[in-house]
Amino acid sequence: MGSKSKWNISAAKNGNEFLNIEGFEYHKNKINFLFGESGIGKSLISKIIYGAAAEYGLEIKVNGVTYEKYLESDINKKIRKNGFFVFQEPSTHLNPLEKISTQLTEGDLTSLRNETEIFNEISPGVSKTETESILSVYPKTFRPSGGEKQRILLTMALKKIKIYQSGSEDAETLFVFDEPTGSLDNKMRNAFIDYLLITHSYKNFSAIFITHDYSIISYIENRHKNLVQNILYSELYKAKTLEFRKFDPAKYLNWIKERKNISKSKKVGNGDVVLQFDQGVEIFGKRLEFINFDGKKDERGLVIRAGDAVYLKAPSGTGKTTIAKIIMGIYSPEKASFTIAGLKSPKVNKHSFYKNKIWGRKAAMVFQNADESLNLNSKVKNIFDGLPIDKRDSEEFLKKNLSNFFDVTIINDFSEKKISKLSGGQKQRLNIIRTMVLSTPLIILDEPFNGLDFESIDKVIKMIDTLLSMKCGILLISHNEEIVETLVLPSNIYHLNSCSCQ
Repeated sequence: MGSKSKWNISAAKNGNEFLNIEGFEYHKNKINFLFGESGIGKSLISKIIYGAAAEYGLEIKVNGVTYEKYLESDINKKIRKNGFFVFQEPSTHLNPLEKISTQLTEGDLTSLRNETEIFNEISPGVSKTETESILSVYPKTFRPSGGEKQRILLTMALKKIKIYQSGSEDAETLFVFDEPTGSLDNKMRNAFIDYLLITHSYKNFSAIFITHDYSIISYIENRHKNLVQNILYSELYKAKTLEFRKFDPAKYLNWIKERKNISKSKKVGNGDVVLQFDQGVEIFGKRLEFINFDGKKDERGLVIRAGDAVYLKAPSGTGKTTIAKIIMGIYSPEKASFTIAGLKSPKVNKHSFYKNKIWGRKAAMVFQNADESLNLNSKVKNIFDGLPIDKRDSEEFLKKNLSNFFDVTIINDFSEKKISKLSGGQKQRLNIIRTMVLSTPLIILDEPFNGLDFESIDKVIKMIDTLLSMKCGILLISHNEEIVETLVLPSNIYHLNSCSCQ
């Protein structure tokens, strides 16, 4: 197959084909970063190639042969023998009946005992005592944490790479990393990328790295420019058909540079306060505090003015989404005081207050999980149902707003589709359209770039710019620091701290 592995893949369920891609490729002995919106097929294609899709009971063909025959082929046997698959949800790979330390030394991982060293390398800030504690537990629902589980699985994969590199044979390999940094903060993400790229430079291996995090491109360009010859970028894209195409890193790098130049011209706003969230939040046995850009507890709490974007940062699980849901009246805290566009929060969380005065009138929210805001049983054409807007039943209004995110040539057919049948990226785009069309004084965007491709991210940024020019106040919650910080002044960045109320 030369330096490239090219694949024609189809998958069907009960005779109904739902995946068909021709010319999908990865380059051997390189790290192939694969972008594309959520649910488009990146994970399934990678599982099919690796040989991990038999359990789904699908009718699969790989390069013209049945999946059963493909699994018996020499190339797939070598891939499974020499490679490793890091699943998007690490829990699927961990045995709750065995300690983590045991699982890190099972099977073909026994030949190398460097698991603690690797785990420490990709866990900056974690002490040896904490590492020992993590490795000694049995995987359960809440321990280890999502980020810890992810690093455990990455440690397994990196051990397998080291084992492959210790041999003299240049065998067929494939290491698949499916959203491997989704639960990691930037510091740990960067530590893992450092380890992966430097290890790859010792002895090359083939890898597919599935991610939505385009800022990885900037990090590699700035930190590992000498290794870019070992890296390729590509993406899956779907309009009418599913297509594989190369992604030029300069496209992102030039875009982020332009965004940073635009941000330099931003000035501190003096508009009306659209959100004043006082210090002293208590919920779920935790006290949450807002820390300003100087690293000090801000006595004013969290303040958002009309025409300003504010960025709320914290590690996963601290409580950022909790704050957003308190503002929207979804969670009832033990203690909280805030004002939305001049309306004081009720002492008791009254549904009628939010329904009649806040939702869609003073505040709107893009939820981290689009399923929380969409009616999965309805059709796309009904996404504006229930919103307090005059034109919600207009076909022209629907098409105009859908065209902000979707190819105009597919809108007529697309509007008749059931929302539950859409991909994650398509749902996220509807989630954003449905919220932003309201143009309320306060708009909360919780991980708005989740599951989106680069073109959609660019469109979301432009919509945010438009809303800011309309004097909406925006609260941003996101792991995409590089992108978000082009929208927000340094003085409008808050950190959220959490501690026990006891």
